Amino acid sequence: MLQQWRHRISCMTYLRLDIIGFVDESFPGFIRCAFADADGNRHTFIEKIPVVTTENLWSDSVYPQQGTVPCEKVERLEGGSGLARITIGVGDSLDSPGYSEQFIVRESQLVNE
Repeated sequence: MLQQWRHRISCMTYLRLDIIGFVDESFPGFIRCAFADADGNRHTFIEKIPVVTTENLWSDSVYPQQGTVPCEKVERLEGGSGLARITIGVGDSLDSPGYSEQFIVRESQLVNE
């Protein structure tokens, strides 16, 4: 059954996530990030440090840290469920080009700036 989508969220929206570790010192530095979707499934990916935080993180930093990743697309689920369908660009990392991935997350995990 297809879900009906409605109500685009305006302005730039970010998904809150945990920065769980340092991966590589190649410029500008790469970190491992994690978040849970609405069903509690944990997702991890590697991202460039400046994409998810303004903090000066490196291999000797203390982890985990808080971060955010920009959402390419955000749509709220109808019916007041408190859920949103997001599209984020992930994986623009060391050995592979980036790609977009869709997730259902809780609206409380999102921040608008």
